[in-house]
Amino acid sequence: MALRTRLIVGVSLVVALVLGVESIVEIRLFEETTERELRETGQVTAQSVADDLELRPIPLHAEDLLVDLHEFAQSAPSIRTISVIQLVDGAPGVVASTASTESQAALTLARDLLTHGDQAPRDDGTVSRVAMRSSPAGSGPYAVVVTMSLVPIDQLRTRGRLVSLWLVPIAVLVLIVVLDQILRRVVYAPVKVLRETMVRAGAGDLAARAAVFRSDEMGEVARGFNDMLERLSGFNQALEERVAAVTTALDRSHEERLDSYRQMLVLRDALADADRLATIGQTAASVAHQVGTPLNLISGHVQLMLEQHDLDPDLARRLHLVLEQIGRVSDAIRGLLEHTRRPGEASLIDVGTLLDSIVNLMRPRLTAGRVALETDLSPLLPKIWGQRDELEMALLNLVSNALDAMPGGGVLRVSTTSADSEVTIVLSDSGAGIPAELLPRVFDPWVTTKPEGRGTGLGLSITRDVITRFGGTVAVASEPGHGATFTIRMPADAGRTAHDADAVDR
Repeated sequence: MALRTRLIVGVSLVVALVLGVESIVEIRLFEETTERELRETGQVTAQSVADDLELRPIPLHAEDLLVDLHEFAQSAPSIRTISVIQLVDGAPGVVASTASTESQAALTLARDLLTHGDQAPRDDGTVSRVAMRSSPAGSGPYAVVVTMSLVPIDQLRTRGRLVSLWLVPIAVLVLIVVLDQILRRVVYAPVKVLRETMVRAGAGDLAARAAVFRSDEMGEVARGFNDMLERLSGFNQALEERVAAVTTALDRSHEERLDSYRQMLVLRDALADADRLATIGQTAASVAHQVGTPLNLISGHVQLMLEQHDLDPDLARRLHLVLEQIGRVSDAIRGLLEHTRRPGEASLIDVGTLLDSIVNLMRPRLTAGRVALETDLSPLLPKIWGQRDELEMALLNLVSNALDAMPGGGVLRVSTTSADSEVTIVLSDSGAGIPAELLPRVFDPWVTTKPEGRGTGLGLSITRDVITRFGGTVAVASEPGHGATFTIRMPADAGRTAHDADAVDR
């Protein structure tokens, strides 16, 4: 018999024997565990029913008791019947039972328990019975007998044998395959590797080496062959090092060209952005120039109307307000025509007074839009340093956006607080809110939630730039369907020095 066959047969027999013995032991242990758990289940159930009887009022009602016994019986699939038995004139009598007829074995177990106190479990073929004593107050003792099926244990034993019957042959077959593979590696692999190495070396691969598996004759042949190849590979190694050096230089040059190409792409994108912004600036200047002339005409007519002696006082106040806003728009247009931002005259700003002015300015629109105004303005706010017109325009942008978000009416809330030399302004509305996908970009230019033709997407961007020039921050929080809240934080007049320094740098 060949060595390969003898190894396979011997190891297969040993494994089959080990697996068979282990399977028998495991099945036996599992059967004992399952049987013990079944008995414990019966004892626990019997004890639970006995405890329940002791808590029931006397006399016991068989109908109510039978319902509870069925519930206990359904708690474990292995329970067949539960019976409550009482001795009547020395003979066991069934008080209530989940079985239609009670077995003599259950009656005998109940009698032995109530007479002699014998509560040892008893097996009867395919069933096992457990009895517990219950002594309700004001009544004689009862015996609770739980009958459990041992069929699951027999089924488990049968399944275990079937599993063993199939597992052992399959394991032996797998072992034969694995052992064959091992023999192939131990016996045939060294020969195959040596032959393949010879073929590679004959084809010019002087770096090929045969693996030395053992220190026997085959290992000596492999080592001798490797030594011969080692002497021939010296020149080849030096040549490979030269090739590697040249390849590294080529890779470095290629990476430098890639970096140059990336920088060129970045510069091209920057140039395109600069060209786009320049075009936008030119367009804005042209529009500002064309709008300036009609505004001057409107301003002149308003001034003529104000010179009328019989002008209604309320109308005169509104015309003064219109004239004031025209002046501010004209100032903004002049700023666009100058192409560079020139710092205006800064001063201390009373935020409360400014918000009152904005509220009065927007009150007609609030009324027309059925928007209720709720204010909570702190009376002791410190003043802030900056350009009043810029801050007013930024706050007007926020209020106007809030009104646009509530076309069917709603509530606009404005509140102010101060802490740690910082003024906080909070504006919130009850509109539709800002979509989650636009919220991170809401302060970017050209981003808007308004329908096409009703917004440019520059208002919030301008507002953010103004607040930043004041040395402050503006943040937004919104949940779709529940409005939006803008929170502005700006330093108090203590920030004047930083503002002046920034203005000088610019």
